[in-house]
Amino acid sequence: MAKSFDIEKSLESLVDKLSGWLNSLIVNLPNIILAVLVFILFIFTAKWIGKFVNRLLIRKVKQDSIREITIKVLKAIIILTGFFVALGLLNLNKLLTSILAGAGVIGLAVGLALQGPLNNSFSGVILSFLPELQIGDWVETNGYAGTVVEINLRSIKVRQSDNNFVVIPNSKIVNDAFKTYSR
Repeated sequence: MAKSFDIEKSLESLVDKLSGWLNSLIVNLPNIILAVLVFILFIFTAKWIGKFVNRLLIRKVKQDSIREITIKVLKAIIILTGFFVALGLLNLNKLLTSILAGAGVIGLAVGLALQGPLNNSFSGVILSFLPELQIGDWVETNGYAGTVVEINLRSIKVRQSDNNFVVIPNSKIVNDAFKTYSR
């Protein structure tokens, strides 16, 4: 014989489930608040350390691009550490393990899918450490000539003599020859 649907039992089960969730939220509310505060503290710490490291590197490192890349990587590491500490405070160790395992698999897939942009990024790091190419230099590369205005992870921005800007991917500069007239 088929069972009949009992709406009262279903509603009672739903209310019990929602009540359990509410009780769980109330019990874990201090951990949630603490996790959010710790994450915010790590964000402010990253900003403060970024400013401090910037002041140190201004004296030691002549290239702005190296300084900027170093500070961005340092801030990202600090904020990611804060994220993982906050997850640890929420007792989400299984989730944390799953995130790290998934990040490895996703990192491999993204690395294969984004070979071009990653090539530009690594070329940007290489160019940042080349003393022959600095912001303010007059360069000629890939059929363009002008003053280097910006060197970032993806590209180099060159202002030509007619005040037009040209954005050249870093991989093109690393793979092709360039002339620096300022050095």
